[in-house]
Amino acid sequence: MFCGFENTFESFDNLKQAMIDHIPYHNNFKITVKKKGLTPLQIRNQALSLN
Repeated sequence: MFCGFENTFESFDNLKQAMIDHIPYHNNFKITVKKKGLTPLQIRNQALSLN
């Protein structure tokens, strides 16, 4: 599911919890190469400051 961390989940609840735990990482720390090395949160804040 997560790049480099292939897991087998025993139940849907375990998969759901792994996804919930991953959201803060994705939104705050994952660097996006196509967007000049910014995180999704930084991109969103930059877009909102343009208005």
